[in-house]
Amino acid sequence: YNMKNLIIYSVMVILFTGCGSTKKDKIEEPIAIIYLAQSRGYYYSIKLTNTGIVVQKDALQKKVLTKMVDDKTWNEICQIISTIDLGTIKDFKAPTKGSMTDRAAIASLTIDFSNKSYTSNTFDHGTPPKQLKPLIDKILALAESVQ
Repeated sequence: YNMKNLIIYSVMVILFTGCGSTKKDKIEEPIAIIYLAQSRGYYYSIKLTNTGIVVQKDALQKKVLTKMVDDKTWNEICQIISTIDLGTIKDFKAPTKGSMTDRAAIASLTIDFSNKSYTSNTFDHGTPPKQLKPLIDKILALAESVQ
């Protein structure tokens, strides 16, 4: 009876310890990626998850488009995110300031994880900070494919 308990206890320790170390090595995937661009009379929202993309072209939700996202595309997006220093995303500088004079819509990017969200400073729609450009270009191209 004691040997049985010892074996069960040993197996549990190995399983829990193994899972803990695996979790640290594995990069956490985002739950959602939200891109929002808006100005007077303009609204463009993209919400991307591992299962699909939702594109909204008006604030009243009259025109909402959806599409499934395959694993390959999601993995490519996660790979791009892994190259971004999310801890400093709020400090990335916008290369242009057209939104200050209504020449461009104001845009922002939020990346949600299970325990934390990272949101960029605002920037001109179509001209993101260089650190976010590959990710935003991929998201915008994917959103265009929904239409």
